[in-house]
Amino acid sequence: MKRELDVQVVSALQDGRKIEAIKLLREQRGIGLKEAKEVIEEYCEQHGLNSSSRVPEGGGGLVLIGVLVVLGYLIYRYVFGSAV
Repeated sequence: MKRELDVQVVSALQDGRKIEAIKLLREQRGIGLKEAKEVIEEYCEQHGLNSSSRVPEGGGGLVLIGVLVVLGYLIYRYVFGSAV
């Protein structure tokens, strides 16, 4: 790697925002997408960071279950009418 990454880029990587880190690096260094991606992946490998974008932790599963329950209810009402 030619030089260390800016603190904003490192912060984005530590927060799991790989795409944002690549955009910042491209803006800062004036480099192409491929080169920026390679620099980011190399940095992640050297520093033990997961180089893929993370899915935010939290209640994503609960949201999905809630949506499915509501969808099921609406389908039930449509199929059997409002006589329930």
